[in-house]
Amino acid sequence: MTIDHLFGAVWTRPGLDVPQRRLLTIGVLAAFGKDQLLELQFSSALERGELTPDQLREVIVHLAHYVGWPLTANLGQLVEKLARKHAADAQEA
Repeated sequence: MTIDHLFGAVWTRPGLDVPQRRLLTIGVLAAFGKDQLLELQFSSALERGELTPDQLREVIVHLAHYVGWPLTANLGQLVEKLARKHAADAQEA
């Protein structure tokens, strides 16, 4: 029920597009230190073409100044890992 409501009703509401909602979600998850959920959001953003690796890198720089270095310290490595995977998947396709 929660998934149906969240992704069926909340993420599809007018007013914000999916990339904007993705950025908001990434910001909140970073503020709470939810790295596993951030990995899912980063992966989804890359797979769906909502954000590029360079944009994700910039998001981390921006968030580091607002949510703090300790909460974002390992996100650079995470984005690099996912960017490599995304590039390899694109070459295979």
